[in-house]
Amino acid sequence: MRFLRAFGRTPQERLAVRLLTSASTGLLPDWARTELGIRRPAPVRVCWDRPLATALGRTPEWGLGPSRIQAAARERPAGARQE
Repeated sequence: MRFLRAFGRTPQERLAVRLLTSASTGLLPDWARTELGIRRPAPVRVCWDRPLATALGRTPEWGLGPSRIQAAARERPAGARQE
């Protein structure tokens, strides 16, 4: 974890990596964080890590526009099979 958090050549790169690392570790289950030795208080995970991870995960969708595959799946009636 220390290696990942220190990754980057510039301060901006290191900040971006730390944000991504924090966001991703906030999504891990309790047992996985314990195994990795990550100790982040629950309020930090709930109020910072998870919203950040959600925002970072949705950014590509915002930038690329809606997915044609998702739109087709939403239009297909429930239980309908394609042949």
